[in-house]
Amino acid sequence: MARLSTPSPSTPTWKKIARARVEMNALPDVDASSSNIDNIEITAHGVNKATAIMRVCRELNQPLARTMAFGDGSNDLEMLKTVHYGIAMGNANDQVKAATKFHTVDLAHDGVAVALDKFLGSQEQN
Repeated sequence: MARLSTPSPSTPTWKKIARARVEMNALPDVDASSSNIDNIEITAHGVNKATAIMRVCRELNQPLARTMAFGDGSNDLEMLKTVHYGIAMGNANDQVKAATKFHTVDLAHDGVAVALDKFLGSQEQN
């Protein structure tokens, strides 16, 4: 099976994507973020994962003190800063890791389960 290599972040295509993301964020009605260096996610200004969590908490009458979220991309930053326990995955980009107090291993190594076990304690059954 042939394996495709991932281009370097310094390639012209990725530089164009980064420039487009900056230009889109200058527009008044949209926000642009990314879950990876090779994409752009566009939403209406002020609509993101954080605003969704705040709305769910409001609808369910739950305080933000009872929230936890996991993330690895720049599109997760607002959410991770909003919830009480924002946890960066092991494969998170440097910006996400720097913005969060808590970190876990990557998804391939069960990072969510590892973190939940640390926060909630092991509930092994005999």
